[in-house]
Amino acid sequence: MFSNRSRTLVKILYWSPSGFCLWMKRLEAQRFRWPANELEVLQIGQRELTWLLEGLDIHQAHETLQYTTCT
Repeated sequence: MFSNRSRTLVKILYWSPSGFCLWMKRLEAQRFRWPANELEVLQIGQRELTWLLEGLDIHQAHETLQYTTCT
């Protein structure tokens, strides 16, 4: 996955059984939240990818909460 310099365009290159595919999304008014340098590069899952493509900041998601029952 990579972006242009202005972060208005994201391209995703992936392999399907018959060859490579290129998926692209361009934002008209906003910018994608993107790592500023190589130290910030992440490996993300499908959920985080969906958030990124919807314009959400994946760093603002909270940790999974742990609940216990009171007896």
